[in-house]
Order: sequence, then C-alpha cells, then structure tokens
Amino acid sequence: MNITALGKYLRILRLNHAEIMKVMAEKVGVSVAYLSSVELGNKAPSNKFLKNIELSYGLKGDELDNFRSAAAKSLENLNIDLTSFDDSDKKLALVFARKISELNRDEKNELARLLDKGTHDETSACH
Repeated sequence: MNITALGKYLRILRLNHAEIMKVMAEKVGVSVAYLSSVELGNKAPSNKFLKNIELSYGLKGDELDNFRSAAAKSLENLNIDLTSFDDSDKKLALVFARKISELNRDEKNELARLLDKGTHDETSACH
C-alpha cells in the first residue's frame, strides 16, 4: 500500500467530519472505488475531484494550502501500473512521459481538457 500525502489528508478530513468513505465519495460526486484509488495512490486525482473536495468541505486559508500541497506532493510520487496496457498504449504513455516537458502551456492545457473530459464522462457513468 502506497498511501500518498493526499490520501492521508483525505482520510484525516473524513475522520474529522466523522464520515465513511461512501459519504465522502457521494459528497464530491465520485465512486467509492475512485476515492479509494486516489487515497491509495493508485489513481491520479482529476482537477474536478480536487475542486469538489475544496468546495464540499469549504477549505480555506491554511487548510486549503495544506490540501493543495498534499495534492501536489502526491502527484510527484505517482506510479502507473502499465501491466494491463497493450503495447501501443504503453508506447503512448512512455512517449508522453518523455515529451511532456517539451509542450507549451497551451498544449498542456488542451491535453488536460481533453483528458479531463474523458475522466468526467467515466465518473459520471458510475452514478
């Protein structure tokens, strides 16, 4: 188990609000499986998920800063399991990892928009 800084933060946030995972997942509009995967560091959180946590729990000031810091630290240590990917998907993931630093801000924003759209569609389908 590789609980990230964000995972620890989310768990503490739930405990401080006396909530089980199911309640937090419903509150922020994701499945329990998605929330669990984010907590365990198996899935990168979407921007929408992070924003929903901020809004749903009214994070402000130091609490908001600590949350954003935990989210950023978690992204630094993200591991991606490629074992279930086919060869072309593995190649795409590796090319992306090598080339991301060469993209300009607009290209990165466009890519994030396209990918977030896909994530949003998947999380919507879970409900």
